Amino acid sequence: MSRWGTAGLVVGAAVVSLALGVWVGHRQGYTLGVRDAHDEGIARRTVPRRPGAELGLIPPADAELAALTELPHATPPPAFRAAIDALYTELIAQTARAYTTTPSQEAAAQSGYAAVLAERTGSDHYARLWRWHQGRHRVPGTALALVHHPVAVDLHLLLRDEACAVVQEAWALSAASLPEAPVLRGLCTVVTKELVGPWGEALEALALDTDVQAAVSEAHTRHTRAITELSTAEAQIDGVVRHDFESTVFAGWPIEARDRAVIEVRGTGTVKAGFALHDAFEIAVLPEEDLVLVVLPRARIVSNSLVPQIAHESDGWWTKLTTEQRNQAIEALREEVEAQAHRDGLLTQAEERAVAVVADLYAPLTWLPGGGYRVEVRFAPSGLDRE
Repeated sequence: MSRWGTAGLVVGAAVVSLALGVWVGHRQGYTLGVRDAHDEGIARRTVPRRPGAELGLIPPADAELAALTELPHATPPPAFRAAIDALYTELIAQTARAYTTTPSQEAAAQSGYAAVLAERTGSDHYARLWRWHQGRHRVPGTALALVHHPVAVDLHLLLRDEACAVVQEAWALSAASLPEAPVLRGLCTVVTKELVGPWGEALEALALDTDVQAAVSEAHTRHTRAITELSTAEAQIDGVVRHDFESTVFAGWPIEARDRAVIEVRGTGTVKAGFALHDAFEIAVLPEEDLVLVVLPRARIVSNSLVPQIAHESDGWWTKLTTEQRNQAIEALREEVEAQAHRDGLLTQAEERAVAVVADLYAPLTWLPGGGYRVEVRFAPSGLDRE
């Protein structure tokens, strides 16, 4: 190739490079301009948090608690839908309070939610709760006791996962007709952590308190009978007593004389220590302390099947044993056997078993995840100190 041809190629390449550089620079400038404009638009539409705004959902009242945590049928009753709608309506109102929105924006968000999401949300929430509740493997002994709390836990979980999306959709619908929709940064944090979190914890606590109260009131007689029947401590105790019955003639005279009759009784007593049905039991629920307080009387001897045997008896010259004296000796043997039961710690064993029985009776409440309830047994003071 000639020198002029090579120079032409060089000049052509330079021209192409210059044109390409101009085009690339134009595109980069355009992209940066679009990005800047977009960021500027986002910043202009971002609604800031309202300084000093106090947020918080009111814990549910008794009727609302029942509507949200009782699942009698496979389809949602009107009370459940109304409670869910009220909750989301308040969530949107609290969101408006959290940001510097206008009343018209809040009204548009409420209108968007009411028009599109109310029935679907209530039905979907209830259907999922009902399905979860039916599939739950209940803890033994809790069929009647723990009705509300598991549903409250499930509802809290469901709202934690879905409430933000529902509220976001409501606000998006409120701005559908606006040329520039407002941007609420941190909306999920507000809804989930600041609003639904504390409200759900309050719902769980109230539901658990309701279940515990119901469990105690409905099962008081059954628990009393269980304590009575299962807390008995039993022992067979051998005993022996000897009684001397003396009599004196010519008392105070120089020829005073004494005479004696002797009886010895042996036997084995089957002694049972525990509680009787007519003993006073107190079972109190203290929700503010997460405590079930069970106050029991002190254990006592409830039966003593004594089999006595007269091992020896002898009359004096003029002192003769009577039936009453024999009965006195047998009664003394009975008292000795029971006193030995006290010394052997039989009553303490009965009380320890009572504590274990109470713990088993209320174990479903203490095992409940997140429940926090504990059971405490106290014994009412009595005249007998066994410490």
